[in-house]
Amino acid sequence: MIGLIVASVSLNFYSRHLVIKHNETIEEIRQVRDGVASTLTWVSFSDVGVRGYILEPKQQFLNPYLLAKAEYQGTLDTLTLYLTKQEYSNMDLFIEARNAVEEYMDLLEQMVELTASERTPEAVGLFKQDAGAEALMPYLTFREDVAVFEKNIEEASNQSYQNALQATLFVQLLLAGIGIPILFIAIFRINRNRNQRYQLFQQLDESNRQYVFNDSSDNEELDATTVIDKLITNLKQATNFIQQIAQGNYATDWEGMTEETRSVNQGSMAGEL
Repeated sequence: MIGLIVASVSLNFYSRHLVIKHNETIEEIRQVRDGVASTLTWVSFSDVGVRGYILEPKQQFLNPYLLAKAEYQGTLDTLTLYLTKQEYSNMDLFIEARNAVEEYMDLLEQMVELTASERTPEAVGLFKQDAGAEALMPYLTFREDVAVFEKNIEEASNQSYQNALQATLFVQLLLAGIGIPILFIAIFRINRNRNQRYQLFQQLDESNRQYVFNDSSDNEELDATTVIDKLITNLKQATNFIQQIAQGNYATDWEGMTEETRSVNQGSMAGEL
């Protein structure tokens, strides 16, 4: 029983640890998935912004590119951090994809600078090389690979968490299955001991009434303290009564002895004295 309690407590602590670990793993997976998706979003923003800027060199067309330029590097850094923490098995593939994205963003920056310098034909010439498609190929390969990797991590974490919960539930059910009968046995023994104790004091009270002094009082709800107090009082009275007789005071009476109680004390110490 103690072993089961220790096992239950240990499993509860272990389950709590797994819950924390599971939540951390899910957060890492979310960060990676968001990073992968966000990187493509920044590349798309940049591409659209630069295209618009080349067609119409106005600041409002360049704003998507400027937003992406400010954010994409931080996204790639976060992605690198979490993939390293997860011990991603194909970091070389990610590095290749990251380098391709960074090179394409640098190329877009050159197009912006050429357009701003009124060298739009040169910028258009770079665009016609369709470097974006070349940059996306290694990134799309990485995206497919990391998606499988993250899915495997997620499934393993979920399975580990579910196994711990099932083990904890099993031990707790087993503990309840053993503990409830033990509880009923304990309650039975407590009630039995209480009844035996009550019967003992009932017998003591009856002996006190039969052999010492019966005051004819109701004895249905006597408790241990009352029974013992009455016995001590009667014994003190018996001692005092005998001392009075020994001193020649034959007229002394037993306190509480009346015509009614005299009839029920035939054979008791009080009745004989």
